[in-house]
Amino acid sequence: MSNYLIMDVPRAFHMAQPVDTRPTLRMFKGAWFWVYWVIVVPSVLMMIGTVALPALLLDGTVSVVAALLMVVEILVVVAVVLWLKISRGTPIRMAVLAVLWGGSAAMIMTSTFGAAPMMSLVDKLGWYSLTASFVGAYPEEIMKGLGIWFVLMIGRSWWNRPWHGIVAGMLVGVGFDAVENMIYSLNLAPMNPESDMQGMLQVFGMRTVVGAGLHIIFSGFVGFGIGQALFARTDRRGVPRTKAWRLGQVVLWGAAGFAAHFAFNAMLFSDYPVIQLIWHIGVWLVIVTGLVVLIWRQTKRLKPELDAGLYPAVTLYIKQFAPETRFAGVPLGVSGLPAAWPQPVGQRAPLQPHHQAYVPTTPQHRVPMPSRSDRFR
Repeated sequence: MSNYLIMDVPRAFHMAQPVDTRPTLRMFKGAWFWVYWVIVVPSVLMMIGTVALPALLLDGTVSVVAALLMVVEILVVVAVVLWLKISRGTPIRMAVLAVLWGGSAAMIMTSTFGAAPMMSLVDKLGWYSLTASFVGAYPEEIMKGLGIWFVLMIGRSWWNRPWHGIVAGMLVGVGFDAVENMIYSLNLAPMNPESDMQGMLQVFGMRTVVGAGLHIIFSGFVGFGIGQALFARTDRRGVPRTKAWRLGQVVLWGAAGFAAHFAFNAMLFSDYPVIQLIWHIGVWLVIVTGLVVLIWRQTKRLKPELDAGLYPAVTLYIKQFAPETRFAGVPLGVSGLPAAWPQPVGQRAPLQPHHQAYVPTTPQHRVPMPSRSDRFR
């Protein structure tokens, strides 16, 4: 794809251009896009069947209320995530794709390819107190991480900074979390001696309160590593990040998500319920603090760009044309932009993580750009 130029453009500048001359922002419909849908479509159908079986055994009202609680959880968490400064510029369509993966493909692939073999292995080893840790952490974080990679690649016109991996991760996580809460509440509802409705509400409420946002936290860590690998450019000295460093970020932050999940699920004190509860609360406090600090640090990183009007930014992947080509009656430059637009310097392949920065050259569009050493350390 050497006939494409890549530019980082402040979204405000992009949106200020005439509609008929500015490049259209759209999802990338390449291999990642189609693989995403090949996995998600059958997963959604299988998930409907998974939910329908226990729902048919319960009163219809119970199933409807459980579904509504799931939707409310998703809407509330998505609203909070999109409110964060690190989420600025995230389109709703990308949020939908992320939530959809978490609530369908990640769950189905986990149960199909990971959970049963791992449970069998752990049981044979006699590590019964760690069964939930291995069965949950190992397959789930990998499958959610795969979806995070997909949506970041599909939505890289808008998601183009390392912290966007946290955003994608939390959105995938809430899809997984909300659907899992609904499934558990429907399956365990009949165990309540009073009523199915009371049983469903108790289970959903307990999982929402005691394990508040667990999958959102786990996936946030995993997503940050993927975001670093895709979008981090240079270190503090301005030296480009190496492939080894990028791989290391995926492994390091993936391990952080795995460790957080593993620790919370560990039943080390199952014979002492009070101590076990204290363990769960302690682990939750540690990991939620970790995510909050991570978000705070990334918000601090983006503040100079935000204050300068350079963030949020969109990444333009622009096909080059012959100089005489015209679009809507307007002559195009070699980059495919109208000749009146400032033309970028340099050329890069769209799949590389180092994007050519957009530096306006005409006085009326001049905006300050951060120095190379300050960009995305």
